[in-house]
Amino acid sequence: MADVNSSLITRLLNNRKAFLEVVIAAILLALSLNLISGCLLELTWISPFVTFVVAISLTLICTLYFVVRLLWTRTHTYNFKGFIIYDSKQSKVVDIPRYDYGYHLRRFMEAAFAENEAIKKLWDKEPISKELHFDKKEGKVSRYIGKGHQLIVEATEYYVLEKLSTHLTDYFNQPDFDEQELRTFVRNDIPDVLLANKFLELFSKPMEDRPLFSGNESSPSKNGEIVMAMRKGAFYSRFDLTLPKSSKIKRIDSKTITVETNRFIFTITIDFKGFSTVIPYEYLHHVLGLDTSALKEYQIDIDFTVSFRFASLFLPGGWDYYRWVESFVESFDQRFSQDRYFKNIAWESALTVIQYLERTKENRKERKSNNGN
Repeated sequence: MADVNSSLITRLLNNRKAFLEVVIAAILLALSLNLISGCLLELTWISPFVTFVVAISLTLICTLYFVVRLLWTRTHTYNFKGFIIYDSKQSKVVDIPRYDYGYHLRRFMEAAFAENEAIKKLWDKEPISKELHFDKKEGKVSRYIGKGHQLIVEATEYYVLEKLSTHLTDYFNQPDFDEQELRTFVRNDIPDVLLANKFLELFSKPMEDRPLFSGNESSPSKNGEIVMAMRKGAFYSRFDLTLPKSSKIKRIDSKTITVETNRFIFTITIDFKGFSTVIPYEYLHHVLGLDTSALKEYQIDIDFTVSFRFASLFLPGGWDYYRWVESFVESFDQRFSQDRYFKNIAWESALTVIQYLERTKENRKERKSNNGN
């Protein structure tokens, strides 16, 4: 993925400096062209048409420079590759220790199944392990994308929104920010997003409307309002997103939503088509302790696209209200990326230890066998 450590907004502000350079260059170029054209017109051996072509060419070159320096750098895309381990015998997602996404995905799926039988039936009817689809009419075989795949997309989208919600709450919970410049979106503010995501709709539904919450284990906020609760396998989490005022949240399609602000558009896209990924056998066998014959490993991709509005190049201040996007991209990479996960658990070192222990075990068996003979 792209470098998440580089500052998006700092680069944008640097483009403002580049813009000033372009303006100065354009003024000097215009003056130069005016002087040159005046001289050329005095030359009878150069036709006005040639002079016109030269002027147009120089103008196009200058414009192209402007586009390359400024317009093409206003959009930045970050691709995160995560992984899912699926137990085909038990038809469930495997909990992965110390992998934030894997842990929450399993938790969300189980909570939804415990409370909503319809979601569980969709999962069982069209599992993600079904890989091929045969079209009888056309006689073609294609990769199968069913309800199970869409449930993974929706659960993952809910995971992203939950992480974004927590990040924004922590970011704006500082005395430097004026509450008048902020807006908090709650469940009723985004009905189109809720209706399309079964997990968000279910988990944010008021507890009084859910029979399983006759009593609850909760984590209330400081003002006494319940922000999270669990009961009989069901899960409740109050939904809120605190953003700069005038922001909007929109759904583009079944796997894409956008957060639009005055200075940029933040697009979240979830892509899960059931493609496999490679997880080391030693990890599956020794760390997870599972029967690898029943396991399937899948790759899931999430794209974050930050598109700065052209007008934002000219806005002087207030950027602190938008720098949350930089820190969120970095923190999400820590929690979701497959490469980052194996790096964080020092997998190469762990693998060396595993291989050493396996070799030691084999040597002991061999010596024992020789001594028995």
